[in-house]
Amino acid sequence: MAPRPRPLDLTGPDLLTTEQIAALVAGHQGRAIRRWLDVPAFGGTLKAFAAGGVLPGPEAKTGGEHFSEWLARQPPRLPRR
Repeated sequence: MAPRPRPLDLTGPDLLTTEQIAALVAGHQGRAIRRWLDVPAFGGTLKAFAAGGVLPGPEAKTGGEHFSEWLARQPPRLPRR
């Protein structure tokens, strides 16, 4: 049996940290980030995220819109349940 081809990576144009995303969302909501807490990565999955192991590869197809453009179309606050 022939090996399966690797699936194509798809990615948006932005490479943002969680701190950058939090700042953009907070600014969109008209507030500042109150505090930022760095927590060390533990476990295989979080360590992979921290090391950038879950980022798309060099053959990835880049497209779509920037996160800030998408965010601008969203309501400032999501309704609470």
